[in-house]
Amino acid sequence: MSTLRPIDVQLQRPFSVDGQPASRLAVWLLAALAERAAGDGRVATVSAPEVAAQLGSTAALPMALTRLFAVYRTASIEVGWGTEFDLAPATLSLRGRSRGPFWVAPHALARLRFCMGERAATPEEVARFAGRRADTGPARAAVSAGTPLPLVADDLDRWYALLGARQRSEEEGPTRCTGPLQALSELRLAPHERLARAWRQFFVARHARRAGELDDARRALRALVRELTGSADPREQVALALARIGLVWCDHQARRLTRAQAGLHQLSLEAERAGGAVWRVNSRIACEFHNLRALVTRARLVEGRIAAGERPAAVRAVLADLREALICAVESDAFTLLESVAANLGYTLWLLEPWLPADVARQGTRMEAIRWILLGEWLCQRHGLAAGSPWNLINVCRVARGAGQAVGAVSMPLARVREKVGVTATLLGVPGRVRDWIDLTATLAESALAADTDYTLAQQAAALLEHAWQLAGAGRWDDFERCRAAVLARLPHLAPMDQRFFRREIHSAGAPAAH
Repeated sequence: MSTLRPIDVQLQRPFSVDGQPASRLAVWLLAALAERAAGDGRVATVSAPEVAAQLGSTAALPMALTRLFAVYRTASIEVGWGTEFDLAPATLSLRGRSRGPFWVAPHALARLRFCMGERAATPEEVARFAGRRADTGPARAAVSAGTPLPLVADDLDRWYALLGARQRSEEEGPTRCTGPLQALSELRLAPHERLARAWRQFFVARHARRAGELDDARRALRALVRELTGSADPREQVALALARIGLVWCDHQARRLTRAQAGLHQLSLEAERAGGAVWRVNSRIACEFHNLRALVTRARLVEGRIAAGERPAAVRAVLADLREALICAVESDAFTLLESVAANLGYTLWLLEPWLPADVARQGTRMEAIRWILLGEWLCQRHGLAAGSPWNLINVCRVARGAGQAVGAVSMPLARVREKVGVTATLLGVPGRVRDWIDLTATLAESALAADTDYTLAQQAAALLEHAWQLAGAGRWDDFERCRAAVLARLPHLAPMDQRFFRREIHSAGAPAAH
């Protein structure tokens, strides 16, 4: 009697079954069945919900099974479904296939030879690929003792795919969310890959928040907090902390400042308790916390929600938080954090200039603010995304014209700013084409009005507002009215606090026309 030849199943990309290209799902099901086989002749099974979890969608299961079983037929692997294990798979009704459970007879299972590239896979590698939870036995003991679990290429491959999907979402910009979110949501991660799944959900939520989809961001972040609360894993605690900070970001972005302040106060209390070391020691988390707390307090100051008697202490608290955030960003060597904190520090120096304490305020604060904002933009373009951040140049234009300060503030000549800021002057455009602020704001307005703009609605309104101010200063009132109408058209979609701000600013810009 001849022995049936073995069937190779490749656990590394490119996945294959019997030398033929196969999906990860086709390989995973065979590995899961092999890992669960007890070796005593009993049939191992995998449920339909477990297979659907690999897809992330129950609706996608029937079509996926059609492709999966086509691979098995080509390789002559008899995988069955249902509970009649004594029947040949070829005789089973297709009508009930999507309900599972799925199985393979022991004699067919014995033909499978799992491989990691050119060598045979170890039982541990098969088990890890199949998704055996590491919460019992020697594996859990190794984690408790601080010994990392061994990695296999497929595990690293999924982290590679996660980082790739994240970068695509960053490069597409905050308003083009369909493709990037689809790339993140279609990333197949098994239920046991909880940490990778947590980061995927965090990236999706952050992308939604930046696009202004705050309800979607909150839902995703709250689900993530529920999932990770109580975890003793230090890596999961980091993801949990950032998710909780993300919820406060949503409140700040929606201008729910009282709620944001309460959330930050709760987090600061937890940082001082037992188990709060992650808030104090992790540089990234500390940077995010102090940066956000500075912005929330700054917004409350600007909105007049802090009494005059409490204002000096609040201003000092904002500057102290930004200093701490800057130090933490340097510690973490994260240029994205440095860019954000530097830009926030610059704009804060200008917004709070009337209230700065005597030992901080000094002549030329406006130029100091512009220097910091341009430093942030420089870091953003060199080490983040090549397009930079629209807010940085918008805020430079605001500071330069003296927005938000006492009546009579004189606009700073663009040539003088170029002379003072040094190397970052190149970010203000080529001198031959950008001769004055109106040329720079025209470029920002053009980007805001483009059909494929990656500016958020708030950024669009802000860019158009700056150009409207320059048009008014040049006496181009017809162009000003068109720009004004574009600003007003965007206001219904903004938070009430932002609506009030833009209405007040656009009215002030047009005031000379009434005289």
